[in-house]
Amino acid sequence: MAREESDREDLMREAVALVRRSEFTFPDQSDPVFAGFKRSGGLSIYFGPDPVYQFDDEGRLRRAYVDGLLFRTQGETLARLRRERTAQETALVRTDLTVAELELFLDSMRSRLAWLREAIAAKRYLLREQIPPESDLEPELISAIELSLTADPPLAPAIPGRR
Repeated sequence: MAREESDREDLMREAVALVRRSEFTFPDQSDPVFAGFKRSGGLSIYFGPDPVYQFDDEGRLRRAYVDGLLFRTQGETLARLRRERTAQETALVRTDLTVAELELFLDSMRSRLAWLREAIAAKRYLLREQIPPESDLEPELISAIELSLTADPPLAPAIPGRR
């Protein structure tokens, strides 16, 4: 995910950790969708500047950026991280999602992923750019989205960090 909160302007050039990546446009969407794979196989999907979902190689959610907020897996739930700024510092304030909040979050994510899987499978898109240019990421992307839709558990193990 971008370190800045501003729009992610050129992911095709900047997201070099995603060694295989594509950008798509869809007739019914104003923002392009960017998808890419890390060397490890983990998938990242950017539905325009927001939302963004990052998965591990088993299709489990690791991180997300939704409605201007950062989310990070805690293994059993997601931590919502909100930036609080003062003149002296910026702090991340953490709140763990309740069971009900987590289910709503996952339902919304799965709905977006299912839409993307269907749109790509039905070839209702225009491929704007792809790196490497000769690769065919469509089957791999559909497979990775399906893995994320059915991952059990849906969340990756907790990301180590400060509590």
